[in-house]
Amino acid sequence: MFREEPGAIRLFLLGMAILIPAVWLDTSLTGSDEYRVTFRTALETAASDDWTTPTLDQEPRLRKPPLYYWWLATSVRWLGSSPISLRIWGIISAIGLALVAASIGKRSTGTSAAFIFVMLIGTVGIATESRRAMLDVPMAFLLWLSIERGLKWRTDGGAIRAIAAGVLMALSTLIKPTAILFGVTAMISLFLLGPKRSPHAKLHHLLYMLVALLLVALPWWYLVYQQYPELLKGRWTEQIAHRELTWFHPEALPSLLGGMLGLVLPWSISSIFALITFSRKKAAGLENHERWMVLWVILSALPFLTMKTFERYLIPLLPVMTILTATYLQDLEPPRRIRHLRTATILAGIPCLLIAAFVGWFDTSLLAAVLIAFFWLLMWWSAGHGRILSCALCSSAQLAIVMGIGLPSIGIGAIPTIPTICEGTRFATVKVDLLPTLALRQQQAIPILETDRESMSRHLPAEKSTLFVMDSHLQATEAALHSLGRSSKSVATFGLFRSRKIFTRFPRPDATGEDWLLAIQSRSLDRLRIPCTLLLVEAREDR
Repeated sequence: MFREEPGAIRLFLLGMAILIPAVWLDTSLTGSDEYRVTFRTALETAASDDWTTPTLDQEPRLRKPPLYYWWLATSVRWLGSSPISLRIWGIISAIGLALVAASIGKRSTGTSAAFIFVMLIGTVGIATESRRAMLDVPMAFLLWLSIERGLKWRTDGGAIRAIAAGVLMALSTLIKPTAILFGVTAMISLFLLGPKRSPHAKLHHLLYMLVALLLVALPWWYLVYQQYPELLKGRWTEQIAHRELTWFHPEALPSLLGGMLGLVLPWSISSIFALITFSRKKAAGLENHERWMVLWVILSALPFLTMKTFERYLIPLLPVMTILTATYLQDLEPPRRIRHLRTATILAGIPCLLIAAFVGWFDTSLLAAVLIAFFWLLMWWSAGHGRILSCALCSSAQLAIVMGIGLPSIGIGAIPTIPTICEGTRFATVKVDLLPTLALRQQQAIPILETDRESMSRHLPAEKSTLFVMDSHLQATEAALHSLGRSSKSVATFGLFRSRKIFTRFPRPDATGEDWLLAIQSRSLDRLRIPCTLLLVEAREDR
């Protein structure tokens, strides 16, 4: 596809074209952690006069470090409160991560930087996680910058490089502490199986690296411990309990393998072959620059067998898996390469063609269905000719269309038309956060009310308000309002799709198989929508 290696600017623009479509929409890919935690924390912090400790629901947000929340709050201040102002940094981080991985892969293995870059941004892990305002991709980007500096120090030496590696590692831990795990295992792997250490890479430089890491990473934690000692201990105890730490989690193995292979889809099968191939020693006199990467994957994965984990925690391993896979495919004889590329095409088609069939059948986007099918057929043709880069581009295009056109066309999270009578009122939802991006439009967190009288009286705004209520909660809501002497009336009804945990769980929770069958027969999703009502609540009389 490219006659020569493209430069970083061309790759950056390609990455933007693939990853950015639709992230500005209310109906773009989201999840509860994004809109219930990240959005709300960024908005509260931006509105605060003290940014030392980000807050969520007016309580210090101590479950995670502050760096990315500070950055998002700054983005809100500078660029305004909108989906793209918060999500754009995940996309830029993903492209930066792919550029760093391509550089390391090219330098370490000789593999085409374009292969690595396009394969990485065309994985399911990057296509999904980069589009949400989450912590994992930005953390992985800073982590890989640290590893790049550490690798450069090992091969060329220089105290400045070692210090830079320590600072970047510290910054990554200030987004998510698990970065230190991947950083330590990377350094161990480099020292055991990495390239020969340069005479200019003095061992005492590692002390500089450690000091730089501690000087950057620890002050915020010390300050927080001084201010909220008991709360911090409680939050960390809670986090450890949620991880269910033990010596070995047998049920974690399928989850770990499934998570790793799912993130690297459609290159899952090829990545297994790559790991096995590069774990073997080469003949005497031949260097194996990939073995340290294999060891890094293994050492980093082992701790996750002792705890409950989520797939996105493994995002830092996705670039190294892609480097190994790209190198493996590039070195294969044409017949074997074609078989692997055809397998990748089949794997890419499983989610993409299913979504194409879904949006095509329900007529939410015939354009997306046709384009997905076209690029899948083009990928199949390219696979038959052994063209790695063309296959990777077609895979990236399919995921870009799925995420940028197909899924948004379904309308998950779409904000209904709000009557003009509700303008200027305070907004709130009942029981659940119904509309993920409503808080961004209002530029403030939207209260989530309970239906008991005491909680409602405490959190319901005193001024005139608009409540977004699921019909299943409507009776209890009206009873609570009546008990408080607050008059209300229904001003609109609407149906919505709401992402629950994962974006594929969007219909109303009580939808049955029969409901789905009727929806398929009628080619309409309307009966699967969650019925909701807009209640206009008058201001409190004693206000």
